[in-house]
Parts: sequence; structure tokens; C-alpha cells
Amino acid sequence: VPEDPIGYRLRGGIYWDLERLVEAYDDYTRVLEITPEQPEVLSARGQVQAEMGEWRPALDDLDIAADLSRKAGANLTLAFTLGGKSLAFAGLDRIDESNQVFEESVKLCPTNPWVYYHRGMIMFHRGVYDEARRWLQRSLELDEPSLSARKKKRALSLVEQAAALAENQSPETN
Repeated sequence: VPEDPIGYRLRGGIYWDLERLVEAYDDYTRVLEITPEQPEVLSARGQVQAEMGEWRPALDDLDIAADLSRKAGANLTLAFTLGGKSLAFAGLDRIDESNQVFEESVKLCPTNPWVYYHRGMIMFHRGVYDEARRWLQRSLELDEPSLSARKKKRALSLVEQAAALAENQSPETN
């Protein structure tokens, strides 16, 4: 059914797992056109935008999703939303805000591998390799909900790279 938001939502999730982010964004947008102000869908679209490097639009969706989630008492959706906000704030080099929402996300759902994955990616790109390795390894230890196969593979690769890069940064090796 072309106007069935459930189909678009499911396909958007599949696209996201496959890292076909533009298609995921389009499907989530279509869901919101049919049934607006769904915090889970706004959160998903915002996280997709953050992964695409569209920091400001990501924050727009994630702010609305966080507000709606807080009002509804939907702490799991809020935890995932805050994880996305942490990534978007880091992308905008707003590190204090990134750290703050990261901590809140972890308090709400300490078993969310996605927040640790994003934190690890942030630290890797900032050159803080010991932390990157620690957060990425943590993301691999959790599976509720599991990282996509591509993200697991990337996390494993970056754990190894971060370990080697951290060793090269160590004062003992200089």
C-alpha cells in the first residue's frame, strides 16, 4: 500500500542498516508526511541525518523527538534520540553539549550499543584512540538492539586501528 507508513518505516530501517542513508531519510520523511510528530521516526530520521553529516537538520528532528519523548515518558526513545544528539553536537564541535547528552543517554539506557558506537566514532575522528577503542569495544559487547552487520564490521576494524594508533601516541614509544 503506497500510503502505509508502516511499510515506509520498515523499509527505512532496512535502508539504515544497509547504510543507504539517503533512502532511509526519504522513507522516514514519507512516514512523517503521512503521520507527523512520531518521536521514534523523528529520532530515526535525525540519527540518519547525523550519520550523513547533516548536523543542524539532525538536531532539529532530534530536539522535537526528545521533547515528545520526554512528554510521553518514552525513555528508550529518548535514550536513542540523545545518542543521536551527542553525535550531531560533536559534528558541530559542541563537545560539552555532546558529552552532556551522551551521559544522559547512557543513564537512560546503559545497554544501548549505538550510543557507544557513535561515541567511539567521535573519539576516533578526534584522534582520542584509547577512548575510541574502549567505546567501540563496548558497542560490540552489547546487542539490545544489535548494531547492524556493517557497523559491527567497522567497529571491529576501528578497534584494531585505534589500538595501533594509541600505541603510536604513547609517550613510551616516542
